[in-house]
Amino acid sequence: MVCFERMSRIMDILAKRKIISTFQLEALMYCSTSTLRRDLIKLEKEGKIIRSHGEVRLVTTNNIEYAYDSRSHEETQGKQQIAETASTFLTDNQSIFIDSSSTCAALAPHLGTLKNLRVITNGIEIARRLNNYENITLFFCGGHIGYGTNSALGDLRRVLSITSMQIFVL
Repeated sequence: MVCFERMSRIMDILAKRKIISTFQLEALMYCSTSTLRRDLIKLEKEGKIIRSHGEVRLVTTNNIEYAYDSRSHEETQGKQQIAETASTFLTDNQSIFIDSSSTCAALAPHLGTLKNLRVITNGIEIARRLNNYENITLFFCGGHIGYGTNSALGDLRRVLSITSMQIFVL
């Protein structure tokens, strides 16, 4: 079987199963481990599959993280409503963590009236917006910044040890 036929067969198998172990896929394909690995690398570079240790999964709209800029312009009215509702649960003198989502970014304007607020975030856009408020002590979680995501992924333990905090999930 040539490369194109093997990759087509892999995609057919994944269309039915969505996720499969590389061991099972190798048995179904009747090819060597190194041949399968090369084919999977090509499919991953084309954005068709996701490889992880010992398994392969089909890329779907559910497991793709879209760039922050594209997410920030979708469902803006719904995000505003969520932010408005969420803001009613916040009070003065709280410590909160706000993640890097575009929905959470809509919460920023609602925090300007609260006193002595401590905000921990991994979101570049949230940090940029909240940096303009004197009433907010802002902590940014450093780490690796994923391309186009506007979020830092790193170790929160050091930041979380700074302050006691109330968990607030939006």
